[in-house]
Amino acid sequence: MRELAGEVDVIILLDQVDQANTGVVTERLLGVMHDLAGPRPGLLIIADSRRGLAGFPPVVFKMNAAELSALTGMPKDASLAEVQAAAAGLAKRNGRSVFVTLAERGMVGATADGQVAHVPALPVRGEIDIVGAGMP
Repeated sequence: MRELAGEVDVIILLDQVDQANTGVVTERLLGVMHDLAGPRPGLLIIADSRRGLAGFPPVVFKMNAAELSALTGMPKDASLAEVQAAAAGLAKRNGRSVFVTLAERGMVGATADGQVAHVPALPVRGEIDIVGAGMP
């Protein structure tokens, strides 16, 4: 990963396993990402993990409201204003942007310099395929 980082513009840390250190995103890899994030602030590193982002280096975080709640202590039934405040605080603390998906409420984005935006969800009509693999 250290060698590859000099040849790419973006690294996506996508951890979709339920037990730590059983997939590609291990503690060792997270240590390397921490080392890379500091000296290469222009390298976009985005992290998303099914188990939450506790223990991840300060990179761009993408999470849902439940994961934000677990990471920050925000109430699970938080208002949009509370989500925005928690996302803004986390972005400031990490020095990187944070994106929070809110299902039917849309998405919140926050930057390290304090900008916060909410994008409402589009209405969903009819059946949906949440996996994206095609419906029977």
